[in-house]
Amino acid sequence: MEIQKLIQKLNNTHNINEKANLIGDAILTYRKNVAPFTAYISDYIFNSGLVKEDVDKLITQINKRVVDSLVHIYPKIDSLDFKLDYSDKDVLIKARQEFNKKYLIEKKWQSKPYLLPNNFYGFINFIPKYPFAFFNENGTVEYENKELEVSQKIYNNDIVLNSSKFFINKNLNTLFSIVTTLKFSPITSQSNNSSNFKKTINNSELYDEAEYKRALDICTYLIPKAKAEDSINVMRYDGTGVEHKNQVFYSDKHKQIFGERAKVPHFHFQSTVENLLYLKKSKKDDNDNSFVTAGCNAIDCDHLIAYLKNLQETSKENLGEDDFGMPFYYAKKFDLQLSVNTNSIIKTFISSSLENNAENLEFVQQFYKELNLIRSKDDGYINDNNNSFNSGNNNSENANSNQPTSFSTNSATKNFDELIGCLKMLKLTHKELEKSENLETIKKLVKIELVVAHEAMQSMFTIEKNINPQQNKDKGGK
Repeated sequence: MEIQKLIQKLNNTHNINEKANLIGDAILTYRKNVAPFTAYISDYIFNSGLVKEDVDKLITQINKRVVDSLVHIYPKIDSLDFKLDYSDKDVLIKARQEFNKKYLIEKKWQSKPYLLPNNFYGFINFIPKYPFAFFNENGTVEYENKELEVSQKIYNNDIVLNSSKFFINKNLNTLFSIVTTLKFSPITSQSNNSSNFKKTINNSELYDEAEYKRALDICTYLIPKAKAEDSINVMRYDGTGVEHKNQVFYSDKHKQIFGERAKVPHFHFQSTVENLLYLKKSKKDDNDNSFVTAGCNAIDCDHLIAYLKNLQETSKENLGEDDFGMPFYYAKKFDLQLSVNTNSIIKTFISSSLENNAENLEFVQQFYKELNLIRSKDDGYINDNNNSFNSGNNNSENANSNQPTSFSTNSATKNFDELIGCLKMLKLTHKELEKSENLETIKKLVKIELVVAHEAMQSMFTIEKNINPQQNKDKGGK
């Protein structure tokens, strides 16, 4: 259905159920390009003068129309049945045996459509998750900080580095995962995947953008009943690619927070409303019933930093009720500090970069100085009393240059200071990546980006460092 005809029909009816059917039918129809179709629907729903009660009813009815149409294809489209008895050894062994590890390598950030209750994603981000040895060989259930595997292989002509970690919320008996994928796709026929794989992986020529297209993404998943094929993407980090154009804005505040465009790097936080409006049929084929949630809105580092600073200054009484699909509303509401181990980040970079090379040392020293500026207390970032890196100019004028308006560090809670500093590290890393032409330097910068982005994702996904799930029972489980 052409967008002009759809809008005309919507304007010609005042019946909410009929409007919902029209929009629902449009969502269920193949669309080659999600833009501007989704933007028009979003604009109609939220900016056509409908009162809030009618908007809420309309979204509920659209959701019902779409679910009723797809539930026979995707019976779990609105299911909240995620639990598996992880204390039962036999159940756990069977779950491991049947687990489809292929999703750990393929980029399946949303393999099936899910239309789940309001505020679901913010809550799932917020509940505490503990390291879980899902593939422990002896079959016992232990809470330990163990990485599942780091695979390096040639996959569909791409060189893929993949790391996966599993976590559990014991109170909900639910499995989660963070999957990091760094992929190099050959651009020309001369870009050959070497048979000597280790030599290829260690070769800085991989970072030559004239020869290889590099893609980095970090995805977090909820895995219902430990079935990989049913994985629900909760959040995604895009470290490469193109600027993302946002299309769904359900309030002026929402638009202000996310912005119309998200620069690289950026984060995608799944949202109940966006999952519905971005839903899209994959192929123009009546016999093909593949639907995908095409990306949802993205938020870049600048917009996320501004939102976190504003939220940190907002009193609990003025929080409102909208979490925008993100966990930060709950962190503020329940006084949870999102911790990031920045000392570990800096030490990882320094230890991997100090070589007997004058050019490299100069780069490391300058980058290290800028990292210290980010860590400055005057820049809205908690000063680490155990910090062993004290060189560099830390005066407030330099620390705040080219940054959003600074905020007072005397507020009662510092929920997001460390995360804000981490996001600034990502900005700095990408600034250096954009201007660097030295392949060895680019390789080092990609390594530090992996560490920094993974730390940020763990913080946002509420990964607990301790191994006792009872110690933080008040943060999510019953």
